[in-house]
Amino acid sequence: MKKLALAFLLCGVSAFATSVTYTTTGVFTSSGTSTSTVPGATIGFTGTTQTVGPLFPTAANFGSFLVTTSGILSTFTDDFTLTIHQMVPAPGGSAVTSTTVSGEVEGSSSQVSLIFIPANVSVAGNPSVAYEFLNGSYGLPANQPTTLQMNVVLTPEPTTLGLLGGSLLTLGYLIRRRTAKK
Repeated sequence: MKKLALAFLLCGVSAFATSVTYTTTGVFTSSGTSTSTVPGATIGFTGTTQTVGPLFPTAANFGSFLVTTSGILSTFTDDFTLTIHQMVPAPGGSAVTSTTVSGEVEGSSSQVSLIFIPANVSVAGNPSVAYEFLNGSYGLPANQPTTLQMNVVLTPEPTTLGLLGGSLLTLGYLIRRRTAKK
């Protein structure tokens, strides 16, 4: 019985030990690329590939922006689309799943800002993964990289929760039985 309880417990815990692997790309609407040239500046986005986990939620890097000024910055507005390509865990075992989140880049003579709406997105699957912005609004200073940070939250599938719950119930039963014999 003890071996069975230990096996259940290990099954439940090992299902939570999942990492998330993703890569990001970004496109500005005005150029169709990861670089936008506006009067007085160039804004570039560099995507990343990351593996995070197995402890969740965890803050992670989703790429960086760099504003390079070339004179007096004029007022402008541009849309930006961040695409997250999730490789692990993949629904069905091998497919790459993607999700997008849109933002708006605004600039004036004194600053460039980026606002993402909505502030979180998720990828369905077993387990499902949610990506939540730590800050949905970013100030992009000139000539300094700004890292795009998000929390990665892993929601286990119901089977994992059932295994863990069954393991804990069995363990509780064994402890109670042992103390009752004394």
